[in-house]
Amino acid sequence: MTVTELITSSLRRIGVVAQGNSPSGENLNDGLQVLNDFVDAMRVQRLMLYASQETTFTISANTRDYSVGSGQTVNVARPAFVTSIGEVSPVRYYNSTNSVLTWIPLPLMTDQEWRSVPNKNITNVLPTRAYYNPTIPTGTLTLWPTPTSSTLIGVLFSPIAVSEFALGDTLSLPPGYRRFLRDNLAVELATEFDLAPTSTLMTSAIESKADVERINMRLSELPIDAMWSGRGPYYNIETDS
Repeated sequence: MTVTELITSSLRRIGVVAQGNSPSGENLNDGLQVLNDFVDAMRVQRLMLYASQETTFTISANTRDYSVGSGQTVNVARPAFVTSIGEVSPVRYYNSTNSVLTWIPLPLMTDQEWRSVPNKNITNVLPTRAYYNPTIPTGTLTLWPTPTSSTLIGVLFSPIAVSEFALGDTLSLPPGYRRFLRDNLAVELATEFDLAPTSTLMTSAIESKADVERINMRLSELPIDAMWSGRGPYYNIETDS
């Protein structure tokens, strides 16, 4: 299915285009704009992100910050966010001179943790933490302390979102997305044309979105509070201390 066929099908579902007829160029352009607005909104919904990708980049000696985006140092479509899964960090590095490839995780700092770092410019041979700031137009990945080694390769795991479309594009997406996009686009276009979507269309749009969210849900290990994992002080209910 092409994007033009997708938009045409959505327009037919709300009665803007009659069966067997083709939409006007103006309706197609309007439909494309609404579709890409919808796709843009999907980028910030975790359950709309269907996979994760691994991107390697060169860590330069004495360089703390790395731009993240298409054509940037970390060459990947700018993610709205990167996040740890349980205690597994999305940022790693390895030493390119080692014969055995060993990935070293860099725990991801929160905004509060990064702001609380008293000296953000200290250096060390190897970094120990990482921080991602979703700046615009490219994101910023920070390694701390600033590494001085010149033999390191960084690795970033980031979510994959649906990209914006052009009319001539052919849909190439995981199972379930075609119906999801078609019916939810129809609901979005109904608002654009000041129409009321039918209850059947609304039900299909809701169900198809739930199907996609269900398949995009990833299992992760249940984290254990530090109090019970032996890494922090224990609380004694008998002494209240």
